[in-house]
Amino acid sequence: MKKRKEMSVNTLYKLFIYVALLTLAISIIVPVAWVFLASVKENSEFYGNPWTMPKGLYFQNFVDAFEKAKMGEYFLNSILVTALALVILLVVALPAAYTLARYRFRES
Repeated sequence: MKKRKEMSVNTLYKLFIYVALLTLAISIIVPVAWVFLASVKENSEFYGNPWTMPKGLYFQNFVDAFEKAKMGEYFLNSILVTALALVILLVVALPAAYTLARYRFRES
């Protein structure tokens, strides 16, 4: 009898976990899907009713955003800043890691 009660609590716990994970997944997937669907609509479709499905896929929005917002420059700047930060990190972290690996600490 006791084993059946433990199994039931375990089953309820697993059910609660699955429901919580499903709720979190839906709360993440739905907004991302809506943003993607809104991004492939024509302007007239989007401003007419943003909650409907697109009639067709209009990828020109991505090209327009890339060109008009100078995304190429921003992308290049991001690459340069990341590369510079990586070089600085390696110059500082590698000698520090080597020193800490070879240093003999006194035991208390």
